[in-house]
Amino acid sequence: MDLKDFTSRIHLKVWNRLAKLSWRPFEEAREFAKSLWLKNGDAWNKYVRGELKSLPLLPADIPKAPWDVYLEYSSMPDWLGTGNVYKNSFIYREWNKAVTFVRGLGLKSANDWQNYCAGKLTHLPTKPIDIPSNPRKVYTQYAKLAKKGQGMGYWLGTKELSPRHKFFWPYRKARKCAHRLNLKSALDWKRWVDKQKKMPLGLPKAPQLLYTPWPGWGDFLGTGTIAPQKTPKRPFKDARSFVHSLKLKGFSAVESWRNYCLGKTKLFPPRPLDIPSNPDKRYTKGEGWLDYSDWTGISKKRNWKCRSFRAAKAYFRKLKINTDDPHLWWRHYLERSFADMPPRPLDIPKSPRSTYRKDWKGWPDFLGCQAKTNP
Repeated sequence: MDLKDFTSRIHLKVWNRLAKLSWRPFEEAREFAKSLWLKNGDAWNKYVRGELKSLPLLPADIPKAPWDVYLEYSSMPDWLGTGNVYKNSFIYREWNKAVTFVRGLGLKSANDWQNYCAGKLTHLPTKPIDIPSNPRKVYTQYAKLAKKGQGMGYWLGTKELSPRHKFFWPYRKARKCAHRLNLKSALDWKRWVDKQKKMPLGLPKAPQLLYTPWPGWGDFLGTGTIAPQKTPKRPFKDARSFVHSLKLKGFSAVESWRNYCLGKTKLFPPRPLDIPSNPDKRYTKGEGWLDYSDWTGISKKRNWKCRSFRAAKAYFRKLKINTDDPHLWWRHYLERSFADMPPRPLDIPKSPRSTYRKDWKGWPDFLGCQAKTNP
């Protein structure tokens, strides 16, 4: 290696390190990203990995993960300038109004609907933008009907069942077959279904979704057991009074209640059968349900305050963290994947970027580490 080549490599390495300390302003970085004409987040990920050889290399002062660096970052479409809109931020037509419009088209099958969405039925008006081509992903009403094979039939107004739902056995015949399997629970049924390369013709994989009203797994499998949600329950006020008499203690009301239900608190009597383990689902607001704090009598108030940004940063700098990806390291740290690292102190938030928004300068600054760069 000659002296000029060696010097240029040293300059490049120094520049890369300095660039990490002073990222390009957000507006300029976004303009560069827009100039690449990438279509979506997947294309951006391929670009930063160097897989798109026809495009220029990513400058050292533009981050691979702009969402971790820039507070102004809002979304990938904004970053790339595609103008796309996420499904959750788009307002579709109300369910009843959408059904009325679609039924007015006079379509007879799923193929007709697909051809209409593709613009092949020229004698019909163009599909409005607020009518989704895949209603199952937008409307919960459609998704519930689709589980019973009634989705497209209701959507088009034909009341036709889906082809696979037309050939299932009646409930009594399916139950008789299930009794012969000698299964004990819904979990046993799921495991048995997963082992089958091909289900017996006429026997559904999810009978609880097909047969309505569903009498329960105890009746279907022949065990005679009753689902917890159908067992008798004590009136809410009496149940809450019993729970308060236990005088449970702990940092989290939810965690304390779950530990009691699992029998981890041996000093307390076992949970009576008419006291539900999931009171948030068994009791409604009309019956008196508020939250687990009210249920257990454990106060929501905390006796500690969040540690200051400077103190939190100093704590992690003492750990001498060495990682190529600080954000990924933090996610593993929250999951306690590092046996040699102490657990997160309670006064340091799980989402420091949101809590310390005014002082935030990025994960490398917070954790006291620098992402490695290849010379």
